[in-house]
Amino acid sequence: MPQNEAEWKQAATDVTRSMRDFTKPFVTPLSKVLSPEEGELLGTGGYITALGKIMLITNDHNFEKLDINQIGAQFFGNDHVFMLHHITYSTKYPFDVGFTLINPAVWNLPKLQPHNAVAIPQTKLAPAHKPVENELLFLKGYALQESKFLFNTLMSNATSYTGKEVPLPERWEHPFHFAIDYRPDLAEELDPGYSLPRPDGLSGSLVWNTHYVECASQGFEWQPEFAEVTGIVWGWPSGGACLIATRIEYVRSYLAHALDDMAARGEITVT
Repeated sequence: MPQNEAEWKQAATDVTRSMRDFTKPFVTPLSKVLSPEEGELLGTGGYITALGKIMLITNDHNFEKLDINQIGAQFFGNDHVFMLHHITYSTKYPFDVGFTLINPAVWNLPKLQPHNAVAIPQTKLAPAHKPVENELLFLKGYALQESKFLFNTLMSNATSYTGKEVPLPERWEHPFHFAIDYRPDLAEELDPGYSLPRPDGLSGSLVWNTHYVECASQGFEWQPEFAEVTGIVWGWPSGGACLIATRIEYVRSYLAHALDDMAARGEITVT
């Protein structure tokens, strides 16, 4: 267990590097199509499996852009952008979460479009957001500041960040949510020359309970595979020093509702 500030910084660095590599296959930038030659980063999404089906999870407010723009996603290890065409199942604030099925024919095109994307098993969604005190929480997402359109291609670099839970700002206190410390001016650089960006674009990023502190306090050697998804980022209070996320128990609750709707529409079969 880290005993001083220097040891905590080193632990956070080690955990961030491990989680950065562990979560690479699960995450995608979401882009909106402005024209046949131009796109713009919209937010972040992740891939999960439920009832044997692969689906994309992000915020409802990201899916809202489908009303006026096509939305593109990518698979790790491949620059090709594919458009989301399936029906979306989403719910607005205070949950602000949504899902859409990924066509198996698109996911399983190894000969034409090889990729290394992986969907998070449903078993990695924690039953509830219950980190121990001072636990390290991790997220990976795509910040607008780290995205640009070059040569008809949207280039987006992922941001990996580890922080701790902090009290919700008074205006945003709600039993559905929790807050993560996010202050770019005070963040430690993981790599030289890289600074923590403004969080615009991180909406839809999954938050992981690393279980590092829990393991260390019990004398267990930590591994990134111990981590579980504990929420999804959706907000950044204006001028605030934190990100706001929906707790995983409410994400799971709406996922169950969405699966029922998918079954009713015949998109999936529940056995």
